[in-house]
Amino acid sequence: MAWVMLCYMAVASETCWKRSLVTPVQQVWPDTYPTVDIDCWVKFGSWSVCMACGSHHFNDKYFRQAVYPSQQTSASPDLHAAFYRRIPTEPLEHSEGSVGISSRWWYLPGMYKPVAPCTRCTPPCGAAAGGGDDGVSGPATSTRQLYRVPRIAAAGGRPATWAREVVTWPRYHDGEFDFEGAGDCMLDLTEAESRALSIIQLRTAVEKETFGASHHFNYKKVGISRAWFRGDAVEEAALPTPRAQAAYRFLMEHNKFYLFSGICTKSGWPPVPR
Repeated sequence: MAWVMLCYMAVASETCWKRSLVTPVQQVWPDTYPTVDIDCWVKFGSWSVCMACGSHHFNDKYFRQAVYPSQQTSASPDLHAAFYRRIPTEPLEHSEGSVGISSRWWYLPGMYKPVAPCTRCTPPCGAAAGGGDDGVSGPATSTRQLYRVPRIAAAGGRPATWAREVVTWPRYHDGEFDFEGAGDCMLDLTEAESRALSIIQLRTAVEKETFGASHHFNYKKVGISRAWFRGDAVEEAALPTPRAQAAYRFLMEHNKFYLFSGICTKSGWPPVPR
């Protein structure tokens, strides 16, 4: 368990908390050992991290296939057959001599996989075989490769160990946005800069709802969402900051939809709803 805890501490240290609702206090990995058997597995073994795409996924494969398999006819005897009505037992606190029928499950080595590949992305070796230096270009060989997984890259460009489905945001340095810089991420644009660059207006009718404590709230959709293109074209000279102008140049070069929208808006199409 000491090795497992060290592995998960290392994984947590590489997790990106940018724009997360998790507070800085909650981001610190607590170095505490759960004393209840199932709590230990829930905290350290119930999830795994795919280093290729950075996603977290539920880890119950070993539990389903080796520990508690489905009750089907099999040629090999099932040692748990006599205990199916008694297991899983109630959670027990870890102590000398206090071991339930299912307590041993939560400490088996196969129940803990801090790092494990997921089934939602293509490993880096597959990306290299697909063609393209960035791991994203090249023909797709499966439906899952048509989807994208957003992930923020550290300064210095997109790592070669990422899956081909992973996409990231460019960084601002020397007055331009690119994927090799070490400056601010495009997600760091202010609200004023983002609004000036937007080409679509979206309006959704929502109402704020609270539940439980006063700080627990959510927004409930109560009407139809409407979206339309803005009536005027985005002009580089009219943008508020040099960083917003650099973002405009990047979008015009790398986003065909953004370029096409500017051309159409200048020609008077589509009409703006009133």
